[in-house]
Amino acid sequence: MNNLDADIVVVGGGVAGFSAALAAVAAGRSVILVERQQMLGGNATQSNVGTICGAYYRSLTGPAVFAGHTFGLNLINELTDAGICSEPFMHHNGLYVLHYHWRQFHTYLESKLAQAGVSVLLQTEVREVNRTGNKITHLVTASNNTKTKISGGAFIDCSGNAILSRLANAAVISTGNYQAASQVFRVGGIDGDNEFTVNMSLKRLISKLVTEKSFPESYRSISIIPGSLENGAADIKFTLPDKISDDTALQQILTEKSKNYVQELFDCIQHNSSTFRKAEIETIFPMPGIRTQQRSKGKYVLTGSDVLACRKFEHYAAVGTWPIEEWFSNGELTLEYFGEDNCYQIPAECLTSCEIENLYFAGKNISADDKAIASARVIGTCLQTGYAAGKLAACPGPDAMQGILHELQQDLVAHHA
Repeated sequence: MNNLDADIVVVGGGVAGFSAALAAVAAGRSVILVERQQMLGGNATQSNVGTICGAYYRSLTGPAVFAGHTFGLNLINELTDAGICSEPFMHHNGLYVLHYHWRQFHTYLESKLAQAGVSVLLQTEVREVNRTGNKITHLVTASNNTKTKISGGAFIDCSGNAILSRLANAAVISTGNYQAASQVFRVGGIDGDNEFTVNMSLKRLISKLVTEKSFPESYRSISIIPGSLENGAADIKFTLPDKISDDTALQQILTEKSKNYVQELFDCIQHNSSTFRKAEIETIFPMPGIRTQQRSKGKYVLTGSDVLACRKFEHYAAVGTWPIEEWFSNGELTLEYFGEDNCYQIPAECLTSCEIENLYFAGKNISADDKAIASARVIGTCLQTGYAAGKLAACPGPDAMQGILHELQQDLVAHHA
């Protein structure tokens, strides 16, 4: 068995894990990042979410006002300057989003971690967690039949399914009432350049085919990802009809089924729409977009009531600005809004384990109920919780924690003064 060690071990290489790793390195800590897939970015790249949501306050009159830490603002500015993502635009009812190009986004994440000196282990799965009392001492990972013991001073779980809490026999939030997943595929050769027109004709066609061919109701959710139609190519997303569970084999099962769903849908689209008659599938993204699964339980569980009331907390470390967005397996979408130019605060207690003193959480794995995570799971908020978790995990001791929180809060206030 190989042996590695670092001050901080981050599990999960999505946006939250990326942010946590860079925050910890900036605080002078050595970091190992473990990712079970073959590339970085999580749902942002391998599912191609397509838009960065939750990075701005909601406003019907504008302009777009950034919500987050300086770290997130700098990242978005770098992505925009490099042409990797668009300027923010109003997508719906005062919600501002940015469209990004997934491949370039992956390259950006990879290069930033390399420049920072983060040790990245791809295609590496956590198999065991060694817990002694109220601390984790090390993980055991597997990659290509090689096991590695990874020791650390602190651990940050950005896996999206509470892998460290589960393997350490710590408390998790598991309801089984999870949102429906989505699948994205990219199509080239589209005869049309007006995104609104192409999108509406696509939705009308699928609604008709659902009735005529008894397709799953979830197919009615089909849409072009905002901002993605360029040069006759677009990313198309639809909701999967399958129930989401905590089954560890679920990802592989959905991946295989989704390929068949995409082919079934596209064949019908191609044969029934002149806009898509000469189109071809360019990419079926390898990971279905699983929105929510079980989460780690922290010292506080954020609730949907907290979100809608825009609740404020003494020890907050991040803010949320996105509405409660829930997708169902029948294709239905519900959005529950709170007031414009407002936010709820995410306390540090949602990012820290209620049982293990050196375990932290970020991204889709924060301590939140089903309603709250339906808001906090978006990329803009994951950037914040990842960054905050990295700062908290790098804290040199309990006496310094209040100072770290004050620094995070002042940073957040500065961008919404």
